[in-house]
Amino acid sequence: MKSKLLIAISFFLILYNSIFSQIRLPKVINNNMVLQREKPVPIWGWDTPGEKVTVQFEDQTLTATTDASGYWKVILSPLKASAKPAEMKITGSNTITLTNILAGEVWLCSGQSNMEYPMKLNPGYLKPKNGVDSAAIDLTNPYPNIRLFSFLAAINYLF
Repeated sequence: MKSKLLIAISFFLILYNSIFSQIRLPKVINNNMVLQREKPVPIWGWDTPGEKVTVQFEDQTLTATTDASGYWKVILSPLKASAKPAEMKITGSNTITLTNILAGEVWLCSGQSNMEYPMKLNPGYLKPKNGVDSAAIDLTNPYPNIRLFSFLAAINYLF
């Protein structure tokens, strides 16, 4: 009876490990991200403890081994700005391919709560008499290399 229980537990642990052992990344490391140009860029995540993880991006290939808690981290050498989207391949107990990644300027803006309120929703909003109505600019189509996140979207990516 004890041997059957040990076999069942061993089978469960092997099955559990094979199902749940895979690379996990923080939400800020994802498709469509912009990496800061001309600065070292950390890329990190989690996998099975003792797993070798390889990160390939542009002409760089870096490896790390996860620690006892499964954490790993590599640091990409400074990147030149590029408007040509690239892929990042992260390989460990599984493989993740991230797409549409740019290297350029990363800006974090903060201020009053009204910074995230679209002015065009204000009933008293008046369109400018001259120039471009910034509330009408669609950043997703004419400017595909600009990546814009609202505060709430950024919080969702962090946690």
